Amino acid sequence: MLVRWLSMSMLLLALSSAGPDARGYTDQFGTGGEGKGAGPQLAQYNPPSDDQYYERQRLQEEKAKLEQERAKLEAEKARIAQEKARMGATKKAASKREMAQKAKMQGAIYKRDRQRRAMSAVKSAAERAAGELSSLLGERKTRHKKRKRSSD
Repeated sequence: MLVRWLSMSMLLLALSSAGPDARGYTDQFGTGGEGKGAGPQLAQYNPPSDDQYYERQRLQEEKAKLEQERAKLEAEKARIAQEKARMGATKKAASKREMAQKAKMQGAIYKRDRQRRAMSAVKSAAERAAGELSSLLGERKTRHKKRKRSSD
């Protein structure tokens, strides 16, 4: 992958810095009319040879293929980034659901414990009341029995 990218960038660099000979124009100094003292009157058209023409065509085709491949790779990279973002959002939503479920369970446990404590308090109050009532009734019975005996 890295080698392919490096070769693509080297090819693009070579194509972009091909210079005046790649365009087919040269002057008497071989500079393409860009040298010092060279002007348009010195420039003359020097058509490229067949080898240069075919080489240039091949390089242009290769450049187009590399550009297409680069576009495909960037599209794949964007798709992967989007997929990662979607997965992150899914994980966050799952985490929120899990936290809500835990909170709900904690609430249910708290409610159950509260109900148990309330029932326990009611039960103990009822037992206390029953104990007091039986002690009161027991005192009455003993008092009543004592009266009967004393009246005998």
